[in-house]
Amino acid sequence: VYFNVNHARDRIDLGELKEYPFWLAYYDTQLDFPYKVDMWQYTQSGTVPGINGAVDINLYFPTI
Repeated sequence: VYFNVNHARDRIDLGELKEYPFWLAYYDTQLDFPYKVDMWQYTQSGTVPGINGAVDINLYFPTI
C-alpha cells in the first residue's frame, strides 16, 4: 500500500491493512511513523548519474 502521511491520516485505516506491505512517502531526514513500513520514499529530489532531473529515492527494509 503506497501512501503519504496525510493520505494515511485522512483516508486509510492502516490498522485494517497490516497484512499488506506499506510504502510510505515521507520527505524528512528521519522516519517517524507509528506503523512498520517496508519501504520509505524519503525524497523526491534525489539525483542519479545518467538520469536527467530529480528522482524519488527509497529505502527498503527487508524482513529477515
